[in-house]
Amino acid sequence: MLLILLTGVLLDVMTTYIAFTRYGCLVERNPIMRNICYISGHCIAVVAGGLLEFTVMYLIFKLYEWKVNVFKEYFMGFVSMLPWVAVANNIIFLLTH
Repeated sequence: MLLILLTGVLLDVMTTYIAFTRYGCLVERNPIMRNICYISGHCIAVVAGGLLEFTVMYLIFKLYEWKVNVFKEYFMGFVSMLPWVAVANNIIFLLTH
């Protein structure tokens, strides 16, 4: 499940970078990441966003692993699939614009 999480985050970073290069920083809906993009550029924004996304998801992933007894694999699987929602959203955006 950790590999699924890591792959999803990497694909999210790649598709976000493609959107940044095509349409600029305005496509990012997270105001913190959008401002990082405006201040420091596309590359630093996607690296910072990817690290932040992976860190938060990994901490939630580990929290479920340590504290939840019932449905542990279900919750861990759900968290590992969350970045794939962002990947699907980015791909749909890139295909329709």
